[in-house]
Amino acid sequence: MALRLLHLADVHFGMENYGRLDAATGLNRRLLDFARSVHYAIDYALDHGVHLAIFAGDIYKHRDPDPSWQREFAVCVRKLTDASVPVVILVGNHDLPNTAGKAHAVEIFATLSLPGVTVISQPGMHLLDTAAGRVQVVGMPYITRSFLLSREEYKDQPIEEVNRLLVDKAEGTRALRAVHHAFGLHEPRPNGASAHALDGAKAQPADAMPLAASSGQEGREIMASLNAMEDIVVSDVELDVSQGRITIFRAPDRPGICSRIFQAIAQAGIVVDMIVQNLTEEGRGQLSFSVPQKDLPRALAITQQTMQAIDPSSAVAADPDMARVHVSGVGMRTHTGVARRMFGALAGRGINISMISTSEIRVGVVVDLDRGPEALAALKAAFNLA
Repeated sequence: MALRLLHLADVHFGMENYGRLDAATGLNRRLLDFARSVHYAIDYALDHGVHLAIFAGDIYKHRDPDPSWQREFAVCVRKLTDASVPVVILVGNHDLPNTAGKAHAVEIFATLSLPGVTVISQPGMHLLDTAAGRVQVVGMPYITRSFLLSREEYKDQPIEEVNRLLVDKAEGTRALRAVHHAFGLHEPRPNGASAHALDGAKAQPADAMPLAASSGQEGREIMASLNAMEDIVVSDVELDVSQGRITIFRAPDRPGICSRIFQAIAQAGIVVDMIVQNLTEEGRGQLSFSVPQKDLPRALAITQQTMQAIDPSSAVAADPDMARVHVSGVGMRTHTGVARRMFGALAGRGINISMISTSEIRVGVVVDLDRGPEALAALKAAFNLA
């Protein structure tokens, strides 16, 4: 029987650019658009007898998904498993936490051990039973340099050696062929699985088997010749107009103030993204943070109430007219000059920056809402992504 496979990737639930709230549901219309598109693909696959569904990374827009995004994706998974279709979820770079030890965005599915759902967060091979027979899936989630350095065999290696382990996009086809050779996936498969897979299945029929290193001359050639993925400095520029900003003026500069503010915000179930604090005068500071626009009125009321109890002389204001622009790329971890080029491009257009956030592979800035599209165009041009 031929295997019918549904392959979806970069679903990006939570991408709400240019969307507005839907009056009937209270959700952003872009979220509803994305959900409808995914359900269309799932319904089409079910109508045509799909045997296995794979979500190949980047389920959500970012690593801290809104509960509504999680619910929409869970409904998609449930529709497939209710039809006895196994689901594989591969962890992508948008799903990874920015701190070691934190859960990734889809880890809840693995923690619950849901029947028919396999989450791949480590390189390995999985044997899955489908209506078309047993299927072997070799999963390679998004690999970071920090992941490699955390492994015993690589922790003492020079950074140049670790970089060579990351495969350049142009060499992806040859790398995939080498992985197939290492696992014997090119060999005849009795009863729908290779002899290599069946040997492992005797001891652990449902568990992931560790991924072996590429073997053979082709694998050695790949490892010797690949350029590091770090050479891809900036790969994406994104505009987000779904956030608003809360600013506290003349906040007392003493320990515990931020803790009280953000504890109150967290108890209300409001997600905070960017945070910037500056000292403005002796013993006083200015604190700004961004929240989803739909939560801006509640965040303003909570912050005003909290600051009234802390120091009535402080002032709190809300600004819905802001845009966030991000540049991202794995090479930002090892290449200098990204911020210089980014800020220079915005300065060349006379676009003022009011907030900045950074991570290992991303730099984000806040600009005026009406300058957002212009900032996006400037950065795409600066990084040759137009």
